[in-house]
Amino acid sequence: MRLEANPPAGVLFDCDGVLVDSEPLHADTWVEVLNPLGFSFGARWFDPWIGIPDEDLAMHLHEKQGVPLTPNELLDRKRVTYRAAVVAGRLATFPGLKDGLLRLRSLGLPLAAASNSRIATVRLCLEKAGLLELLHAVVGVDDVREGKPAPDLFLEAAQRIRLPACSCVAVED
Repeated sequence: MRLEANPPAGVLFDCDGVLVDSEPLHADTWVEVLNPLGFSFGARWFDPWIGIPDEDLAMHLHEKQGVPLTPNELLDRKRVTYRAAVVAGRLATFPGLKDGLLRLRSLGLPLAAASNSRIATVRLCLEKAGLLELLHAVVGVDDVREGKPAPDLFLEAAQRIRLPACSCVAVED
């Protein structure tokens, strides 16, 4: 017996780690913020923090690692450093990704990004990566009530491309 699957009506992508290879840059910019404060960590120190909000990491660094800046001060420095790195062209993309998005668009599939990052950061990253114009909608954590792992981001992205979420496929790392 052969089962035929219904093809998706739209595709919803996470941004960090899916549309852009941003995790190494996030780690690098945290190092750039922490090193002048006298803090250095091992080569893979950031790995457990991938997918965790920067707010949680800043709190951990302040409370558990003894970084003397407040979590908000750390976040401000990290965001400025990250934004400057993105503007300077240090953000990597994945080989073949743009061609893949173009192929999906040629099939008539609406595409959206749904990210746990702030919308201004998401849009900047996608613009600098040359991907923003390929997406029909972009949703950031400040566009919804709850970020991931709650489904709000993907539900909002589906709504913005005018499709029921159950007819879309989500691509997440």
